[in-house]
Amino acid sequence: MYAALPVVEKFHSLQGEGAHAGRSAFFIRLASCNVQCPWCDTKESWSEKNHPKETLSQLAKQTVEASYNSASFVVIT
Repeated sequence: MYAALPVVEKFHSLQGEGAHAGRSAFFIRLASCNVQCPWCDTKESWSEKNHPKETLSQLAKQTVEASYNSASFVVIT
């Protein structure tokens, strides 16, 4: 059996804040957050049952592809 994570979304964009603001990044948003912050803008990510699981090797392959398309780093949230 392969390790897999529930993925809400993946996208290539520019980092919008912090020390890396403006840098090209590949974002991986995972489901199953148990913190449940009241200001959260992605409450649909709290439950993992509505999101497909992807293996770590699938995510790694997509991350490499994003790096070929100018993503400088990965943000996992």
